[in-house]
Amino acid sequence: MAKNARKRAGKISVVDEQPQVHNIAVSPQSQKRKRHIDEPQEAGNTSPKRAQSASAKMAVFQPELLQAIQDTIFKLESSAHIVEDATCSGCRGTCTDCSNAHDSPACRRSVFRVQKWLGSHFEKHALYDLGFCINLGHSGQPCHLNKNPPIDFVIVHTNGIHKCRVLYCLCQNQKPNWKALQLVEHRLFPATSDTPQTAFTFAVLDEFHCHSLSSKSSAYDYFNALKRLVDATFPHLVPDRYREFMLVMCFWRHLALLRHGGQEHNIDAILTHRRQGSLVVWCPACPEIGFNVDEKTLELATDSDMHIFTLIVSLDGNFRLQSKKKKGDPNDTALCGGNAYFVEDTAYLEYLKRIGKADEASCTSILKAVCQQDRAKFKDTEVSGVVAAQCRHQIYLPQGMVDLTKGEAYARTDYALVLGLGLEGLRQRWILVTYDVWCQYHINLKSRFANFPGWVEKSKTNAVRGAIPKMHIHGHNRSCQLKHSLVYQKYSGMTYGEGIESAWSEQNHAAASTKEQNRGHRHDTLDDFNGFWNWTKLIQLSSTLLKQYRKYSKQLVICQDDLQKMAALVSPELLSDWEALYTNGRNEDIFETKDTAPTQRKIYEALIEREQSEYGEAGFLRRGLELEEQLLLMKYGDLSESDEDRILEELYHNLCRWRSQQAGLYPQLHPLPPIDEDNIIDTDLRLPSSLSREQRTSLKLTGAADMEKDLRLGLAYDLLHQLKLEINEWNSLAFSLTKQSTKSTKRIEERVRADPRLDRIKVRQHRVMNRYNDNREILLSLDYDLGTTGLKKLTADQLWGKHALQPRELGNSSHRDPWFWGVGKPGEVTPESWNAEGSPANMALKRPLLTFYFAYQDQRVRWSRKKALGERLREEVDILKEEFRRTEVSFSKMAEVWTELACRNAGKPGYAEYAHRHAAMYTRLASDCKEKWRSCEGGLLIKQFCNG
Repeated sequence: MAKNARKRAGKISVVDEQPQVHNIAVSPQSQKRKRHIDEPQEAGNTSPKRAQSASAKMAVFQPELLQAIQDTIFKLESSAHIVEDATCSGCRGTCTDCSNAHDSPACRRSVFRVQKWLGSHFEKHALYDLGFCINLGHSGQPCHLNKNPPIDFVIVHTNGIHKCRVLYCLCQNQKPNWKALQLVEHRLFPATSDTPQTAFTFAVLDEFHCHSLSSKSSAYDYFNALKRLVDATFPHLVPDRYREFMLVMCFWRHLALLRHGGQEHNIDAILTHRRQGSLVVWCPACPEIGFNVDEKTLELATDSDMHIFTLIVSLDGNFRLQSKKKKGDPNDTALCGGNAYFVEDTAYLEYLKRIGKADEASCTSILKAVCQQDRAKFKDTEVSGVVAAQCRHQIYLPQGMVDLTKGEAYARTDYALVLGLGLEGLRQRWILVTYDVWCQYHINLKSRFANFPGWVEKSKTNAVRGAIPKMHIHGHNRSCQLKHSLVYQKYSGMTYGEGIESAWSEQNHAAASTKEQNRGHRHDTLDDFNGFWNWTKLIQLSSTLLKQYRKYSKQLVICQDDLQKMAALVSPELLSDWEALYTNGRNEDIFETKDTAPTQRKIYEALIEREQSEYGEAGFLRRGLELEEQLLLMKYGDLSESDEDRILEELYHNLCRWRSQQAGLYPQLHPLPPIDEDNIIDTDLRLPSSLSREQRTSLKLTGAADMEKDLRLGLAYDLLHQLKLEINEWNSLAFSLTKQSTKSTKRIEERVRADPRLDRIKVRQHRVMNRYNDNREILLSLDYDLGTTGLKKLTADQLWGKHALQPRELGNSSHRDPWFWGVGKPGEVTPESWNAEGSPANMALKRPLLTFYFAYQDQRVRWSRKKALGERLREEVDILKEEFRRTEVSFSKMAEVWTELACRNAGKPGYAEYAHRHAAMYTRLASDCKEKWRSCEGGLLIKQFCNG
């Protein structure tokens, strides 16, 4: 490697041949010799000694030593010491004959402990008691130059903590840190550099690393388990090397990141378009200009190709990944130093100091948690959480994670977004950002980009578009839902923007341990977890793309068929009018009917506007009504067994979270009824309506009862609207059956009655009717006066409506629709205006497919929404095709890169072998991606999207 190349081990930069340590702080006191961290205190010296800080202990491992350890680890990849084609992984590089591995002294150390028969039972004994000694070098035989007695050691292995004897080889004792390196050559990581007396086997480090990545288990729990493996009765008598274990794991994680990231092989010399020193796992499916997308291709792409080449980024905050405010080590800095997923601390803090505290407008949505959340949960925290950026494939962006202090702030989110995009993002033409509060975040985004000098000027991005994720958007007001919905956002595909939430649910398992760590240690640990998350997504990406391609291709065919059927029900002139409105109109006019009935959501939004200090109660009650609806669906719905199991499991977790919130909001209801996992459908939600008037008064729940009353009023209107849609659907299907038949009227009626689809619709109608009547009775029990609302009791003989799809018949005017058809009709359209020239009524006379204004609005909106869905599905299929191509290209190029790195590092033992192994791995990934694409390419016929 060239002298001016930046070395990765220990984070050294070589500038003018003067090494500078960046990430391992060395205090002035550390220049003097300190007592070794695992060296016993001299007998008789009882004076208290100040414990070494974490940074001081880490400073013992100088950058030169870390590089030598890394070189030795690579050397174990070499085949120089292997005499057979097959060798055991546990002793690779130390045994010359693995056929007698159990008899080999080098392999015998993996046992460490034996059992001795005492005549009545077995008793554990250590090999130490039998005089066993680990001889370093000479294939397990003692060094003839070393006449000294063996040194007592504590070695930590996967089966416990063991005392043993170690005899060094003195053949090459002139090298610096020769003792530590001899241990590493025998797959033992020393706890210190000069006179180590504690070492950890590579096996135990690998095992804990794997467990911590997969289950987020803490080192404390893991080490206690090792102690109990040795002596479950007296674990406190087992040597405690927990602190040394934590120290070694910090270096073990970092050295692994350096190897996997290719920095030891100087991968930056080949991938010059990426940021230098990167330790991250990059997404192979996202557009990466100069790697899986040609820059010229991107420049020639038209707006109609926008969805194919758009980089989609999700932003979100997590307030579980906190850090406690405590007396820590100020010199503890991250070994990754901003080259992984967390940003570099120094520059980030300087940015925050320069920006200062800005007042941010509160979101007009009902998600006011950013402004009104409980500040008590941030008490005694130095870091209140993190905000991160992911791509649409749920892969964390490099340098896309920053710490938060007491809630989210736009300035911090800006930093995560800009650094996550990095220099690579400057070359993207189209970027789409999803964020929970995009409706407010985007307002001054362009002006805030001025805080990053040169970023906007160098950027080739036409504009940063944005939207609100599909789940969170239901917590926003109606205007936000229409303006910032991904469903109505052109060139966004079927992106849902909520993938980062599943990442948080995984990373939150580590919160209990990382909140106790020092700042640098915490960053390194979370960087490692993020890298593992990215890797799991990368190796599953081909399967994920295949699953999504099949799913959305099938949905696209169904959607196209539905759209064609809907278009066939209207005249060409009317369809042309709808097309014009869809192309030129506002989302508010296209995707929403003008209905003045106060729906549950409108009332909910009004409650949120009134609610200030008691924020959260209205949302809680609304979720309660949603859970009530789900319980009824499980009780009376017609679900498949697989769907029922999945929904039951999800419902149980939702009920548990809701019950926990209920206990916090209404402590006076204690004790609350338990949630029986085996009998979920009979769960008592204990809403205010389930209590008597006297109980609500005594428990001070009258305010909550009023809120529930208002929400249930909106629910009643929602249910009536749903009933109208069900009746319209029955009418449409019955009309289509009669038009298809040329038989007699009697035979037509028999065919209509026998059609099972009509029966299913009737079942749904009765289900809605029963739900409405039950809700109405609850309103009455809450003392609601329904006299002015027009909400009457529904009966089975009222479940009909005039055929909106049939021509006007004689005597039609004398038959009135059931009462609920008059509830919620447009207030701005009077009956007189319907009879005017060009009105919907006259339009209906000319086009008998529509006979009243409500049906007109309903049909138009349903058609518009279906058309938008079809466009998003078509875009998604196009995106997935391109992502398959990009993924295969990325894997193939990474195989070429690692093959080239093997050639460039052929003179360094083990480096070429490691690079060839990674090249073979990426070759397999590329082949797997190609096979999966071939399995679905052409397997599903994608119909040409039909506008009509």
